[in-house]
Amino acid sequence: MYRTIAFLQKENILARIDWRKDAVLFELNDKHHHHITCLNCDAVEDFENKEIEALLEKIGHNSRKFISINDHSLELFGLCKKCI
Repeated sequence: MYRTIAFLQKENILARIDWRKDAVLFELNDKHHHHITCLNCDAVEDFENKEIEALLEKIGHNSRKFISINDHSLELFGLCKKCI
């Protein structure tokens, strides 16, 4: 099973998401998005934001040490409406 997961990651079919609490999630790498996770109940919401993507691209272009950014991950943590 581990070889299959490693192969799917290498082929860019699965994306590995490192959560807090020593947990890892694998999901299909079909569409770029980010996550918001509840610190209390672990509910997860996917989100996309073009302004964030544009800002991250600008940061990459303005870097003094890096010529390119190949990938990034943005995970937000807070409390969901149910847990407030």
